[in-house]
Amino acid sequence: MKLHRVKFIPSGKEVDIKEGGTLYDAALLLGIPVKAECGGQGTCGQCLVKIEAGDCAPTPHISITPARERRGYRLACRACVTSDCVVFVPEESLLPPADLDFAAVLLTEDDRKRVRALSGITISPPLEERTSNRRPLGLALDLGTTTVVAELVELETSSCRARAAAYNRQLSCGADIISRIVYAERPGGLDRLRGLALETINEVTARLTEHSGARSDDLIRAAVAGNTTMIHLFLGMDPSPIRLESTSRVLTRYPVIPAGEARLRLNPRAPVMFAPGIGSYVGGDVLAGVLACRMHRSEKLTLFIDAGTNGEIVLGNRDWMMGCACSTGPAFEGLGISSGMMAAPGAVEAVEIERPDGLPTLRTITGAPPCGLCGSGMIDLIAELFRHGILDRNGTLNKERGCPRLEERQGHPAYIVRRAREGGAAKEIYLNSVDLKKLLRTKAAIQAAILTMLRCVEIDSSSIERVVIAGRLGEAINASNAVAIGILPRLPLDRFEYVGNGSLWGANLILLSEEKRAEISALADRITYLDLSTHPRYMDEFIASLFIPHTNAPRI
Repeated sequence: MKLHRVKFIPSGKEVDIKEGGTLYDAALLLGIPVKAECGGQGTCGQCLVKIEAGDCAPTPHISITPARERRGYRLACRACVTSDCVVFVPEESLLPPADLDFAAVLLTEDDRKRVRALSGITISPPLEERTSNRRPLGLALDLGTTTVVAELVELETSSCRARAAAYNRQLSCGADIISRIVYAERPGGLDRLRGLALETINEVTARLTEHSGARSDDLIRAAVAGNTTMIHLFLGMDPSPIRLESTSRVLTRYPVIPAGEARLRLNPRAPVMFAPGIGSYVGGDVLAGVLACRMHRSEKLTLFIDAGTNGEIVLGNRDWMMGCACSTGPAFEGLGISSGMMAAPGAVEAVEIERPDGLPTLRTITGAPPCGLCGSGMIDLIAELFRHGILDRNGTLNKERGCPRLEERQGHPAYIVRRAREGGAAKEIYLNSVDLKKLLRTKAAIQAAILTMLRCVEIDSSSIERVVIAGRLGEAINASNAVAIGILPRLPLDRFEYVGNGSLWGANLILLSEEKRAEISALADRITYLDLSTHPRYMDEFIASLFIPHTNAPRI
């Protein structure tokens, strides 16, 4: 078959691709991280590129106006190569840089608290003999759908040597687990997804060891927590039974394997351990969080919420527990939102509107100049806009309020949080009506999952004595604002608590303690799995939850 040379600019990367292959395929082969929330199915319209030279048939989509089409704009996932071509990839069509957050933490106060919290467990000795007089290290890993977060841990003291996070490079193959599973069914798709996950993990690990002065051979143990799909992809296992509801073929218990076999850049003999899962969509990440917050040992009726890309929820106490998951998407993690970003320096994490002109007061992570909105900031902003009548119950911006910060962006009504250079902002920050609809769908998914689970066990939300919020969203969320828009149940604020990254915290426990490894295995057998994908009430609850705070507000 005839080959054509495709050159991408501004990267300058080139590749030969068979005639009929897509520009999206060519970009992935070169490691160019084009956005594709739909996994290359031609529906999201994010992989917009411009043909600068050569020829390519039109790729009709609502995001491409006739004028833009005449100027050469195409969807990369639908643009079949028929000649040599030069392709421009706009910045807005690229994923954010893979490295999003890096810090040496050398026993911070948080780590001192963790050491004190761990004092009640027995730290397992290193599983391999030392090869030098260097301190043995372990790797605790939260393998998320959107982000990968890792810690380098001193095994003899439990102290954190360094911590880092990066966007999961699999994002180029779809934003959620369903789109990843679909992509894995393509020829070579599973191998590519596994390779992208390993690239992300190994790059983060290399940065950790380089920054801390460690060597890869010093890492003699690893513990991984992730949802069921992410672990299947990491291990190169076919994830299709997850989507096809073939629960008997879905692996939720994983063997300990050597790092060399896992293709991780640690000591090749280092054992790699995995948090067990519960079901197709409730994985080891949420189980690790449940282990960390000890809800399985408490008499209090507890609601555990990990609102990541795959929202996972567990309800119960030491006598019984039920778990479920809902597809929330990555909106609150910053992806697919015009001015969205992860929780990193400069991200707006808190918003308050007090002035009559609608200018909000902002708080950013580390106090850096504002450069985007993270999840907690988006929740605050929606609540404040609703409180001041700028946003109605349908999630529509109300132009009749006469707010001077309501303008139009990308052809849609938008609220301008900061103009470029206003308050030190490097660029304009805003939410438009498309962003708001995505965020409301995410909110609705979480709210509907909680309501469906409560109905299944015939419990009213007022009976919940403790709500534990995990994940990066839970690091700075304002509970009163989350209640106001309907993400969290309407309960007294003293019932809410935040554990940050529960998945990573649980991975630490598994890494450090043989006792905790046995405990999490037993815990996996105790939680009843509720599959919302086939539950008749879930969709009704979801539709009712697409309003602020809910169609029937007093219910939550």
